[in-house]
Amino acid sequence: MESRRLAGLIAAVAILCVSSPCLGYYWNLEYVDWYGQAGLDSSLALTPSAKYIAYTASGDLFLAAGNGAGWTLEHVAAAGFGGGWCSVAAPATGSPLIAFIDDSGAAPVLRSASKSGGVWSVEQVDSAGWLPDYVSLKLDNLGRPAIAYSATAAAGSPAVVKLARRSAAGAWTIETVATIGDVNGPSLAFDGSGLPAVSFVDVTSGVVKLARRSAVGSWTVETVAGTSMTPARWYTSLAFTAGPAPCVAYYAGAGDYLSLYYASKPSSSWVREVVQAQLPAGSPQYCSLAVDAYAKPAIAYLDSATQTLGVARRLAGKWYYETVDGAYMSGYRPSLVFDAESNPAIAYVDAGFSAVKYASTQQAGLESAKLLPDGSLLSFSGVAASTASGELSERLYVQSPARSSGVQIYLGPQVPPAVARGSLLRVEGRAGTRDGERCVLSPEITLIQAGEAPVPLNLTNTAAGGDGFHYDPFPPAIGQQGVEGGFGLNNIGLLVRTWGRVTAVAGGYLYIDDGSGLLDGTDTNGSPNAGVRVVAATAGFVPGDFVCVTGISSCFTTGAGTLARQILPRDSAGLVPCP
Repeated sequence: MESRRLAGLIAAVAILCVSSPCLGYYWNLEYVDWYGQAGLDSSLALTPSAKYIAYTASGDLFLAAGNGAGWTLEHVAAAGFGGGWCSVAAPATGSPLIAFIDDSGAAPVLRSASKSGGVWSVEQVDSAGWLPDYVSLKLDNLGRPAIAYSATAAAGSPAVVKLARRSAAGAWTIETVATIGDVNGPSLAFDGSGLPAVSFVDVTSGVVKLARRSAVGSWTVETVAGTSMTPARWYTSLAFTAGPAPCVAYYAGAGDYLSLYYASKPSSSWVREVVQAQLPAGSPQYCSLAVDAYAKPAIAYLDSATQTLGVARRLAGKWYYETVDGAYMSGYRPSLVFDAESNPAIAYVDAGFSAVKYASTQQAGLESAKLLPDGSLLSFSGVAASTASGELSERLYVQSPARSSGVQIYLGPQVPPAVARGSLLRVEGRAGTRDGERCVLSPEITLIQAGEAPVPLNLTNTAAGGDGFHYDPFPPAIGQQGVEGGFGLNNIGLLVRTWGRVTAVAGGYLYIDDGSGLLDGTDTNGSPNAGVRVVAATAGFVPGDFVCVTGISSCFTTGAGTLARQILPRDSAGLVPCP
């Protein structure tokens, strides 16, 4: 045992910082335990001060505890080579609890394990029956544990979905949720009123079902999805959004392929969406659904097409997904949890190495958005709006409070929430590029609170735009390209102020020059444009006027294919005669 734990501890110090980007920064992938005999189950719980992963290996149940400085592995109990199927939950303070199947004896048993005074105590909850399956442990709104599971008395007997609730040490109350022909992996969640709900696949009829308990103790069961043409298969994952509305992730399909679905019930009927289609059905399918503090769902899953760990986020009504861990046969039994800052974390099994892994993220500044390849999912919070809703067509701009970076939020036809200058926002979306300028596409914008309007950064014409920011054109391109002839810090996306004399006026834009004599290769009526382009209403301005410009430092691609400077005033006050 000691040599085994030593091997796990050595593996735990190996941390991989990989180039699999998500949510405005890169995923950190950590080996938690790696010794070639990990099982195919893992379950994650987070507290403000620690993270816990329960898993089984070589017929034993283990708990890995992490505090930012590595992982401590400890043996919890015997589980048997047919046992495990574990689930962990943790209160904000105190020790975690683990539910698992113990198959080390004559018959499988559902047990719970808790720790007190440094010693693990294991209780029998119920018999597990003939064919154990995954169990789902959650704490209710009073911190009391509950376990959803299924039990089958013998081969061919109907499966019974059950809920066990702990009333005191060693005392569990068992309720029958539903009796079904055959069941796959119940998933437990509590709604906003503290009432339990359980989702599961009724394998016999090929449908996803949701059972909800009323305040008086009765259970009602409804069909979520699944038909004879597209039967539900494998495992479900249940969560609640604001409302509270139930939402379920599940797989369904016939033949050699199936699809990952997301179903939600915001009112009286279920709305079903395809998250990822055409996944090969030949291997196990696992998914884990979680909802962040902003009621935004995410799904971690095994992408059976590539046998890798994927994560999907819903942005502007559409699902986007990316690879978290590209190692072959990673992503088995993922367990997705959001921390207090709505950063996602995932525990999972890399079956190729029989290793338990942990993928985590930590939000960074806006600079990260410009370092990600186009299409990457990203998120950042606490950024200040430098433009208000409707000031610039189809776009908003946000910047860091320290004015170190700014970025375009491309709205397209979307109608954003009412955003005032200075509003502090949370933004989720996809990294993209429009006309040479890095931006956020398909944005989800959440207003956090009002704030002070940003102060513009004063720049000479030559300093507008700036040099490249970690720009690498090799596909996929990363970073922000600098403007032609640019130097100094890249300021594309920031609110700036500059000045100069009008050198050319055309429909929808004019050029100003502060004496720098810049040329970007464009012309107006056959004459080269000198200075910086300002996109604004030009009525009343003529060459020779001395003007001050306040707006967003932007760029555009010239006919020659170079990137040129451009300022976008937010309103008529952004282009005025200088005093």
